[in-house]
Order: sequence, then structure tokens, then C-alpha cells
Amino acid sequence: DDGTEGQYLKTDGSGSLSWAKTKSGWHNSSTNIKVLFHQFIMNDDYNRAPVMVEDDTAGKIGIKLPASASEAFAPVAIPLGYKATHVQIYASASTSSAVEALDFDHTNGDISSLGTGAFNSSIDITDLTSGATTNLVIKIIPASNTTIIYGGNVTIEKTS
Repeated sequence: DDGTEGQYLKTDGSGSLSWAKTKSGWHNSSTNIKVLFHQFIMNDDYNRAPVMVEDDTAGKIGIKLPASASEAFAPVAIPLGYKATHVQIYASASTSSAVEALDFDHTNGDISSLGTGAFNSSIDITDLTSGATTNLVIKIIPASNTTIIYGGNVTIEKTS
């Protein structure tokens, strides 16, 4: 039999062939995009020190920004055929209004807010559907140079 759309032919190594469904989404996840701490880039408000990996706490790793007024941004590409619905950034503090999700057009730099919330909370954002110029940028404002940012998640859903 022929396979169906979205399938590929695979072998078990002994000559036996079968059809398998192609994975999609982000690294084969159709529900989640991981945001790793290294993706955050500090803005130009405070440029005397870099974003540093914090590894002084035993058994923990993340980043700290050098000043309480520092901001950092992490760009996130949304897979084609998906939309971003929620953002969550994990940190050592639960600072309110520390996270903002932005719609970002990579062809002209335009941004607009999709929602804000606290560290360690799932933030229900205005759904952002992938498109030719549509991207998500996550802005963080820890409000403390002792807050450690561990990473985050972007919840995605298949568009109809």
C-alpha cells in the first residue's frame, strides 16, 4: 500500500518496510518550544558588562543580568503551521511583570506586545501564528542583578 500524506517509508534493518508518520513542530514536539538561557541577549541600556553564566550555586546553572535595570531578549521562531499560545520563563524569583511576549517582524524590526506576566507563571499571550515575517521575542526585566534565569517554554498548537 501507498503511505498517506505526512508519512515516510522506514526499515527495521532486516528488509522489512513500513510507513511512519513524519514528526513536526519544534525538534519533533508539537506542543512545546524550549527557550534556553543562552538565547537571551542583553539590550543596549547597560553595556559595561556581559550576560554571565551563573554557576556558583551548587547543582544550578543559568544567567544573571549585571544590573537591576537590565533587560534581555530571546528570539523564538515559531514552526510553520503552528501558533504560540503561552510563554513561561523560569527564574530564581517570581518577579511580577518581568516577562513580556512580543510579536516581531524580522524584515523591519517592528514589535508589538502580546502579553506580560511574572517569572515562573504560564502567561496566556495573544495567539501568534507563524508566518513569513512573524516571530516571537521574549523580553525579560528581572529587576534584580541577583535573579537567575534558567530558561523557559513556549506552548505551541497546530493551526487549522
